[in-house]
Amino acid sequence: MWQTRVMTISSSSLLHYEVIGPDHAATIVLIQGLGLSALAWPSAFIEHFLSQGYRLVLIDNRDCGLSPVYDHLPNPNLGKLILNKALGVVGRSSASYQLDDMADDVVAILDVLNIARAHVVGISMGGMIAQLLALNYPHRVSSLTSIMSTTGERRASMPSTRLLRLLMRTRPGERDERIAEAFSFWQLLSSPDYPTHHDEVFERLNQFYDRGYHPQGTMRQLAAIITAKPRFKALQQCAVPAMVLHGSHDPLVPLIGGRRTAAALRVPLKIYQGMGHELPPGLDRVVAADITEHLTRST
Repeated sequence: MWQTRVMTISSSSLLHYEVIGPDHAATIVLIQGLGLSALAWPSAFIEHFLSQGYRLVLIDNRDCGLSPVYDHLPNPNLGKLILNKALGVVGRSSASYQLDDMADDVVAILDVLNIARAHVVGISMGGMIAQLLALNYPHRVSSLTSIMSTTGERRASMPSTRLLRLLMRTRPGERDERIAEAFSFWQLLSSPDYPTHHDEVFERLNQFYDRGYHPQGTMRQLAAIITAKPRFKALQQCAVPAMVLHGSHDPLVPLIGGRRTAAALRVPLKIYQGMGHELPPGLDRVVAADITEHLTRST
């Protein structure tokens, strides 16, 4: 059974997390990507780790799902931030918070759970947060797994112009329209070699919506990504055992992002042929098994 718990970060902020598995087992922290709650992890992916005896901590990042929404903060000017990124100018003060703050959130959860060290697995934006955990809190991270993520360097981070426009445009107002738009976006990110039945996708998108739909929160998360300092040089000094995974057909975080992450960490890059920016059915258990081997080697 999933044990749903809510943790206190400060007197005015709560972060939602869920704990699954034996209390005294080795712990894996799973950190999701832009705008996605813990529901986005595939069931088969989760079940694999549970079958191997691990305890899992799944997090709804700030501004996402059941965690706090920062709508009281000003909305970022994403167009200006993207232009500055392209020009090599980073104005961190223009974002409501930083990826470092989101890494601090994870450590706060570990503290509440009295977990001294954990394996950290992050996907997309979650991979960036996981990298910062390994850099800022190496004594708390047993191993790092960075999935379809990047070092934050300009040339290794920018998706296509079409995808950027879709990310930034104003969302329609009605539920059905929002879910239809999310489906259209998923179609652009999906894996060409691993098709998913559309009814299953719509069911999941409805679940994501009901968990918490916060488009402005997603924009604040995106601002944190855009304004983050490049991590390549810092990752070169990272001593945490690391693994880097990427899809060959990722349109959102280009494959060069995975290549640069692996180069910085001085580890091989595992490329899954025909995978887009997702963990599709047919590959989710394969990826989980590859990560399990990494965790075993790290231990």
